Amino acid sequence: MLHKRTGIPAVGITDSTGKFTMTMRDGPDVLVGDYVVNIRPPGEIDDDVLKITPETVPPEWNMVPRKYWNPMTSNETYSVSSGSNVYEFTLSE
Repeated sequence: MLHKRTGIPAVGITDSTGKFTMTMRDGPDVLVGDYVVNIRPPGEIDDDVLKITPETVPPEWNMVPRKYWNPMTSNETYSVSSGSNVYEFTLSE
């Protein structure tokens, strides 16, 4: 997720049940405010790959629709409030 006002990223990794905890700057505190959300699929891309193409996409990446890979194309947003937050979403094409 990218904080819309500052551009600072918040990151989280899902567990096997899909649950995750977001962190920001290696700490548990995430800025209150609006975020643009992107979802990076699992797997690694070879360092020599400069552009993602159908031939270079790791098979695991097909689990996440391509529009979510980039915060500029995901159209997914979330507003973080003070205190505990719950964010649930369903991936769609």
